[in-house]
Amino acid sequence: MVYIDDSDLEFLKEVRSKDLDALIYCLTHDIDGELRFSEELTVADEYKNITS
Repeated sequence: MVYIDDSDLEFLKEVRSKDLDALIYCLTHDIDGELRFSEELTVADEYKNITS
């Protein structure tokens, strides 16, 4: 995964991981609460290392 610098998202580096749970849920689940078919976040090694 390549990081793209975005000044509008700089605030995210100040947010605690626990506080990002709702955002991660929105990115990885659809409106019915089902895991999105195209999501790759939860299988990425970087994400697994942070959440374990």
